[in-house]
Amino acid sequence: MAEPFKHETKDITVAEKEEKGIITDAEPWTDPTNPAVFADELKARLFTLGKTEEHPGLNTLVLIGDVWHRWDGVKFARIKNDDELRQKYLYPRLKWARYKTVSTGKEKVPITKNLNPKKAMLNDIIDPLRGIVFTIEGKDTHHMWIQDTNRNDIPTNGALIPMENGLLDANARRLYPHTPNLIATWALPFSYDPKTTCPNWHAFLDDVLQVDAHNTGQLETDPLAKMFLQQWAGYLISGETRAHKAVIVTGAPRAGKGVMATVFQELMGKENSEVTTFTNLGSRFGLANIDGKKFTFMSDSRDGSLNRLATERLLSLIANDPMAVEPKGKDITTRRLNTRLMIFSNNVPRMPDSGNAIGTRFICLDLPKSHVGNEDQGLTDRLLGELPGILNWALEGLATLKANEWVFTSLPQSHKKVLLTVNEQANPLQVFVNERVNLVPGAKIALNELHDAYNQWCNDGGYNRINKTTFKERLKALRLNGVKVAERTNMEGHLKKVDAVKGAMLIPNY
Repeated sequence: MAEPFKHETKDITVAEKEEKGIITDAEPWTDPTNPAVFADELKARLFTLGKTEEHPGLNTLVLIGDVWHRWDGVKFARIKNDDELRQKYLYPRLKWARYKTVSTGKEKVPITKNLNPKKAMLNDIIDPLRGIVFTIEGKDTHHMWIQDTNRNDIPTNGALIPMENGLLDANARRLYPHTPNLIATWALPFSYDPKTTCPNWHAFLDDVLQVDAHNTGQLETDPLAKMFLQQWAGYLISGETRAHKAVIVTGAPRAGKGVMATVFQELMGKENSEVTTFTNLGSRFGLANIDGKKFTFMSDSRDGSLNRLATERLLSLIANDPMAVEPKGKDITTRRLNTRLMIFSNNVPRMPDSGNAIGTRFICLDLPKSHVGNEDQGLTDRLLGELPGILNWALEGLATLKANEWVFTSLPQSHKKVLLTVNEQANPLQVFVNERVNLVPGAKIALNELHDAYNQWCNDGGYNRINKTTFKERLKALRLNGVKVAERTNMEGHLKKVDAVKGAMLIPNY
C-alpha cells in the first residue's frame, strides 16, 4: 500500500504568477475591442495549465451543462453564475493589466494602455469564452476524462476518489497527483492516510446498533447492521449511484441518529452535502439545492410525511432518473442529480405510493437505545477526528459492495420490521386488502360498500380517509389478480346499476 501522496508546488497559470508578483514584465494583453480574440487569450493565460509547444495544455475552466466550473487544484469547483466568474476570477486578475494598441496620432505608434476592466467589457468577453471552453452537455461527469491520453499513468478504472492529498485509487489504495484532465466536481475534505484507524467509531456503532435478536428484552450489537453501514459508507465515498438504494434510520430520541448524520456529512464534506426536508423536496424549487450534491439527507423529520410529488421525486432521486430542476430565476433543465439519500427520523415517515415501489428502494435501520440523560458531549468531536480512519473502514465496505456487484448483502436485523411499517404507511390500501378482503373468482361487491369499509378501517387505524374517485384509482393501481372494477353494472339488492368490484369480497365477521 502506497504512502500518502505529498504535493509538490502546484503549477499555476501565468495570470496567477502576475498577480503574485512572480512575473514583473508580463506580456500585455490583446486589444479588448475584439472580444473573441481576447477570450482566446484569456483562456490560454488564465485557464490553461501545462501548455507547451508540443502539448495544448489542460483546461482549468469548463462548462458542465450551463454551469461554470473552475479547477482549484483538487477538483472543478462550481461557479454560481456569470457574475461570480466576472467578480471573483476575471476582474481581480485583469484590474492591473495593460493591453496593446496604437496611438491615435498620424504615426500610429504601438503603445500599451491600462485595461481598466468594466462589467460591460467583461460580459462581452464571457460570451465568446462560453463557446471555446471544454463543455459537457450532460451532468453525469463521474470519472470523465477531458483528454484520452492517460497522463501520469493514472488509472481510468472508475475507482478514483479525489482527496486533499491526491487522487485515491480505491482498488489499489494508491494516490496519484491531482489533474484537471479528470472532471472531478467534488472531493473528500481531508487527506488519505492508510495507517489510521477509528476505534471511537467502532465503539459508537457497537453501542447504537442494538437489536433484541431473541425477543428476550435484552439488546445486543447487530453485526449485520454494522456490516451494512460499512458498505453504505463505501457507497457514499465511491460517488456511484448504481445501487439505487436509500437508507431510513429511525430510533428513540438521543439514540445516535444525529451523530451518525453528522459523521456521514463530514465524511462526504459539507460542501458536497445538502440537508433538506420533506416539505422542501415537494416544493417548486426543491431540487435546485440538491443539484451538485453527492449526499442528501433529511434529519429529524418532524413533519413525518411526504406529499405525492415529494414521494415521486424521492423515488426518482434514488433511481437517479433525469429530473426537471428549476432554480429560482432560471430556466428549467432536465438532468440526473447523482446524489445518495438518507432519512433520519424518530418515526417512520409516511410516503404515499400506490405503486408499491417504496419497499424496493429503502434499506431500514432502527436504533432503539436512548441516551437521554447520558449524552457524551465530546463524542462527535472525537469521531470527526477519526475521519481518515473511517475512510479506511469505508474502503473495505466499498470493496465488498463491488464484489457483490453493488448489491447490499448484509441487511440490518431491524430492516424487515421497519420496512413493513414503511410499506403499510406508503400504501394503506394494500394493507386493508390483506386484512379485510378475500379475492374470490365470481365474487362481487359494490364499490361504495368497499369504499365505506376502507374509510372506516382508516378511522380505526389512524390513516387518512380518501374519496371514492381516489379509492377507485388506487384500487386499480394495486393490479390485484382476478380483480376488476366494473362501472355501471347490475347487482343484487340494488335497484339501479352501480360501480362494482368483481373478484373480491369483504371477509365476513371481521
